[in-house]
Amino acid sequence: MLKKLNILMLFMGLSMLSFSQDEIKPCGQLPTVNPTLKPKCNNDMQKVFSQNLPSSFNKEKSYNSSFKLIVDCNGRIDMVIYKKGNFSESQQKHFLTLINTLKDWNAGQVDGKDVSTTVYITIDVNKRVVSFKVY
Repeated sequence: MLKKLNILMLFMGLSMLSFSQDEIKPCGQLPTVNPTLKPKCNNDMQKVFSQNLPSSFNKEKSYNSSFKLIVDCNGRIDMVIYKKGNFSESQQKHFLTLINTLKDWNAGQVDGKDVSTTVYITIDVNKRVVSFKVY
């Protein structure tokens, strides 16, 4: 009986090790606006923003809006908010959803240390063509 219990404990210990996630470190600071190394998105943002553009973006009109997001010290998006612009509520939701799908970020750094960073994204849609700027 004791041998079976030891084998069961060994199996449970090994399974916990194999299913452990990457270590997520606590950031513990307010987001910085001017890091020495800016966060960088590793996703193809142009492809993400251009796919499945809602029909509410009229071909004859121009739209522009800005979003603020926090990329934490682990390279994860912590928060996204719509700042200003002329997107309708449904258009805002569309781009908020797309921004939240951008999961692969390198964290910003100050003096070689990963920090949480404020990132702004300006999105322009002109004749249904999407362009953007990250700053």
